[in-house]
Amino acid sequence: VALPTIIPRLKLNMAAEAERRILSNSIDRLVKAGAYGTAFDLYKQAIPNAAPPTALRNGNFEQDGMLPPFDWQLTDNEGLSGAIEPLDTPEGGRALHVSAECRSEGVAARQLLILPAGQYRFGARVGGIAAADRPQIRVTCAIAKGAQGATLLTQPMPETPSGQAKVGGNFSVPQTDCGAQWVSIFVPGSLERRSQTPWVDDLVVRRVEGNPK
Repeated sequence: VALPTIIPRLKLNMAAEAERRILSNSIDRLVKAGAYGTAFDLYKQAIPNAAPPTALRNGNFEQDGMLPPFDWQLTDNEGLSGAIEPLDTPEGGRALHVSAECRSEGVAARQLLILPAGQYRFGARVGGIAAADRPQIRVTCAIAKGAQGATLLTQPMPETPSGQAKVGGNFSVPQTDCGAQWVSIFVPGSLERRSQTPWVDDLVVRRVEGNPK
C-alpha cells in the first residue's frame, strides 16, 4: 500500500480541517482494506505521542481534533448523535453524550483498537440513563470494508437514578478472525422523549491475566 509513503511527504497540517480530513480518509481506506497495522502506523506519524493501538484513546473525552477511527468516530445525523460536551456533575470535565430518537437506534460513537488475543476488562462511568432505553457498550471484531464481525461483548449501561454509576465487563479476543476490534456506544431508539441525555466518561480497556473477575 503506497499511502503510508505518500501521505507523510505531503506534510499535512493537522490544525487545518481540510488537510486533517485527507489524512483521516487515508486511514479509513486502509482500515476498510483490513490493513489495521499500516493504518495505525500512518496515524502514529500524524500524532507521535498517541497511545499504542492496544490502548483506548481519549477515554475521558478531554481532547479535541483527533483522527478517527483510532480516535472517537462520532455520529451526527438526523435522529442519532454522539457529541463530546461539558459534564454537569461535581467532577466537571467533559463526557460523550449520546441520543437517539424513535426508530433511529444505532452506534453513536466508536473507536478502533488492535488487541492481541487474550482476556480483557472494560470500565466506564455513566449517567443520565433511564430503565426503558439503556445504551450499550459493545465490543465487536472488525472485518474488511469497515464492517463489524463477531460480537465479543454487549454490556447495557445501568439505570442511574442517583445521577451516575460505574459499569464494567469482561470479554475475550479470539486467536483468529479478529485482527482489530470496535469499541462502540450503541443507543436504542426511544419511544418517549428522554428527560436526560445519557453520557459516558472515563472509559478504559485493560488486559487481564488468568480468569477475569
